[in-house]
Amino acid sequence: MKKDEIIQYWIKSSDEDFEVMIDLFNLKKYSYALFFGHLVI
Repeated sequence: MKKDEIIQYWIKSSDEDFEVMIDLFNLKKYSYALFFGHLVI
């Protein structure tokens, strides 16, 4: 993989984790939402 491909992979992964975090937060699953939040960061 080239550098740009690796960067795009991690950006896409972070965007997906952010969506999961929001969904978990809305379901009041706060500890799991926090876990995914730390993955996004």
